[in-house]
Amino acid sequence: MKVERSTVLDGSVGDIYSLVTKLSTLSYISRPLLTFTLISEGEVTWRVGDIHEFRLRSFGFLPMGRHRIEIAKVSENHISSVESGTLAKTWLHDIYLSRIDENKTTYTDLVEIKSGILTPFIWIFAKVFYGHRQRRWKKLLKLHQNKQ
Repeated sequence: MKVERSTVLDGSVGDIYSLVTKLSTLSYISRPLLTFTLISEGEVTWRVGDIHEFRLRSFGFLPMGRHRIEIAKVSENHISSVESGTLAKTWLHDIYLSRIDENKTTYTDLVEIKSGILTPFIWIFAKVFYGHRQRRWKKLLKLHQNKQ
């Protein structure tokens, strides 16, 4: 099952891309629905072939098992990851950035979920989660603009 959500963000493709590639951004936009605690070693980068393992919690305290992210493709307007975890056996995530003008970018999350009998329930969660993430993106960008 697939989930696709898009929103318009205030910022250039380059500005949004530089934030997409930071673990702190993933942490911010996912909270409080999910928290990611790194359990693999090394610096978190989003380069092709990088693999990162996390312990997932819902609302910061409910254990959701492990989650693995492998970066499959990276360009300034597209990041693709092959993900899997305790509940979501296959979670294929693509982030697309499309320039509207020099200060506006369309941000799209496209996710394909395969998890057997749990797929419909995880799909419902993913629809809510990616809506939440995109609202948090807008809040994050306002915080960055206020610092400048």
